[in-house]
Amino acid sequence: MLTYPAAVHKPLGPQTEPRMTGHDIVCLHTMAGYLSSTDRYFRAANGAGYIGTESHFGVGGRWGGDARAGLDGTVWQWQDLMHQADANLDGNPTVISVETADNAARPIAPWTPPQCEAIARLLAWVCDVATHADCPPSWTCHRAGIPLALIPDTLPGRRGIGYHRQGCDPWRVLGGVRWSGSRGKDCPTQTRIDQIPGIITRAQAITAAKHTPPPQEDDPMAMTLSLIHISEPTRPY
Repeated sequence: MLTYPAAVHKPLGPQTEPRMTGHDIVCLHTMAGYLSSTDRYFRAANGAGYIGTESHFGVGGRWGGDARAGLDGTVWQWQDLMHQADANLDGNPTVISVETADNAARPIAPWTPPQCEAIARLLAWVCDVATHADCPPSWTCHRAGIPLALIPDTLPGRRGIGYHRQGCDPWRVLGGVRWSGSRGKDCPTQTRIDQIPGIITRAQAITAAKHTPPPQEDDPMAMTLSLIHISEPTRPY
């Protein structure tokens, strides 16, 4: 299994989904609801297992039941990353899906600061090459992780961060992978799409800080000379 250490693990039942064929894209969605209500919906739709609709991750917000439960910025993981989740239609074999809570009404509110930080930290982890150390060696992610960069479209071969609307008609480019059978789906809406570049920048900073080597100890010779200098008797001016 491949699970995010900072997430609450919430499997939906016995595993019934096929295995992923690679980890190429992380796709951001909006729920049109809350983390708590989406969890109930997934469980009702799937029964005992993963035979209906689900996402790999969900990020709570400050609306509805999430507000009462203090779930703003909380990450739940419903599906093991080695198995598919049914959130991106034809992209399911290679797309990791992240649902996010919202105000459940139009216009969809922007992601809250805790949501933005939670998404950035999730992206930093899921894109890191170390996360994919146990993925099959034939998968690109095993050697390179997932690029922390926004993909321009859903054409085959793209790797990076995307959002659901890119794979929905009429926004899907010619030849792009279909991520929904519903025409006009603008998930996660323009308000949140506009926040994605800043979230990616934050994820890049988290990754850079993680991989920055610690400061080196002072050179032993310099330390010795410093001690000698300190030990010299002071002289009057």
